[in-house]
Amino acid sequence: MPHVWPPPGLTMLNVTVPDTATGAVRLEREPSPSWPNVLLPQQNALPSATSPHVCSRPAAMDVNGLGSGSTVGPDACRASACARIPVPVSGDLSFRSLATGWDHTCGLTDTGAAYCWAYNVGGELGDGPEAPDTGSATTLRVATAVPFVALSAGDRHTCALSEAGKAYCWGENRWAQLGPNAPDICSLADSTTFHCSKAPVAVADSLTFVQIAAGGQHTCGRTSDGAIYCWGYNEYGQLGVEPDSTQCDLGFGPSPCAPSAVLVSGGLAFATITAGGAHNCGLLASGAAYCWGDHLIGQLGDCSFRPFSALPRPVCEGHLFAELSAGSKHTCAVATDESAYCWGDNDAGALGSATFTSLGPVQVSAPLWE
Repeated sequence: MPHVWPPPGLTMLNVTVPDTATGAVRLEREPSPSWPNVLLPQQNALPSATSPHVCSRPAAMDVNGLGSGSTVGPDACRASACARIPVPVSGDLSFRSLATGWDHTCGLTDTGAAYCWAYNVGGELGDGPEAPDTGSATTLRVATAVPFVALSAGDRHTCALSEAGKAYCWGENRWAQLGPNAPDICSLADSTTFHCSKAPVAVADSLTFVQIAAGGQHTCGRTSDGAIYCWGYNEYGQLGVEPDSTQCDLGFGPSPCAPSAVLVSGGLAFATITAGGAHNCGLLASGAAYCWGDHLIGQLGDCSFRPFSALPRPVCEGHLFAELSAGSKHTCAVATDESAYCWGDNDAGALGSATFTSLGPVQVSAPLWE
C-alpha cells in the first residue's frame, strides 16, 4: 500500500513546538506557493496569517486565543476570520493547561474539568451526543463527571487522563484513534458518515498511563515503567508495530489500524513522548531521542532514507535533549544546552533554518532581528 499522508480526504497542518515562555502553540496550514513563508525565526512578530489559531496561557491563568464568543474574528486572513493579536477566550474560565488540535482547542481547569471550543464535525468538543456538529465559538464543558489531570488534542480527536491514570478519548474515530468503543455516528457536509464519540469513552482500560499523546489519527500512552502503547492508524508503523500486522475495518474497508492498544517495539523505557501527524518521538532518561513512524520527509531525524520505521530509531548526531515536540511533518527539540534543533519538512520554514527538508537535526537559526 502506498504511504500517503494524510489519509484520503484529510488535510494536515504543520505544528510548531510550544513557546516555553508564553505557552503559545501554533498550527500552520499546508503552504501554498503564493503564501510568503518565513524560514528564519522572527522575534516579537505577530502570529502568522497561515495559522488557523494560536493559544497562550498567561501567568494569570486566563486564556488568549480564538474562541472569543463570535464566529467572526477581528481580522481577516485569506478570506477567513482570524485574530492577529490575542483575544480573550469566552467563559471567564481559568485553565492550568491547554491542548490545541487541527481546528479545536481544549483547556483543563484546576478542578479537572475540561472545556473545548471551535470545530466539532467529529465530536472533538466532547459536549455530548445531543450537541450540534456545527462547532462553538464559546467554551463548552466536556460531557463527563470524570476529573482529568492531562489533555492532548489530535487532528479531530481529543484524549485525557483521569486521576487514576485511565485514558479517555472523544471525537473522530475513522481509524480507531478512540479505540473500539465509539458509540456515535458523525457526518460531513457531503453526508459522508463515520464513527465518532461526542463524549469521552474509556480506552485501553486494562492499562494505566502517566502520559497521553494524541497524534494525527492515532493515540499513544506512556506507562509508569516507560513503556509506550499506541492505537489507531498505522499506515507508517506509528503504532510501533509493522503496518501489515494491524488491520481493522470501521466502515471504510480494511485499513492498517488497531482499535486495541499495542506495545511499541524495541523495549525502550521512555521518560516522555510526543505524537505527530504520523510519527512519534520520545526521550530516554539520558536525553537520547528516538522516533518511529513516517519518515518520507525526515520526521524521524535518523539521517536515513527509509520511508518509515515501526521500530524506534535513534535521532542521529548524538545530541541530548531536554524537551521534544512532534508536529505534523517535522519534529523540534531543545538540547540540554538550551539550543533548539528541528528536522523533517521545511517547506514552510518550520525548521527555523534556511535549509531544505532535513533528515537529521539542524540548529534553529538566530532571529532575523533583535
